[in-house]
Amino acid sequence: TRTTQPAMSLSLTAPQATTAALAMPRLPLDEIYVNGMAVWRRGPLPVSIPGLRMLGASGNRILMEVQPGSWKVASR
Repeated sequence: TRTTQPAMSLSLTAPQATTAALAMPRLPLDEIYVNGMAVWRRGPLPVSIPGLRMLGASGNRILMEVQPGSWKVASR
């Protein structure tokens, strides 16, 4: 039997000349994906996505900033 883990996802379009601040929840697997790429797995991963700046963890949230463009972010 497969168990489904809690998950949260969002799609965001950051307008030109802005920076969007994101705070994603730390769910049981403690993983964050940005545009399909794992960027956090119980800690920051050594990946680089242009326009993404990982800011670290604060309590039960993972903090990041994104530059203008379209973004898909998921937490699980």
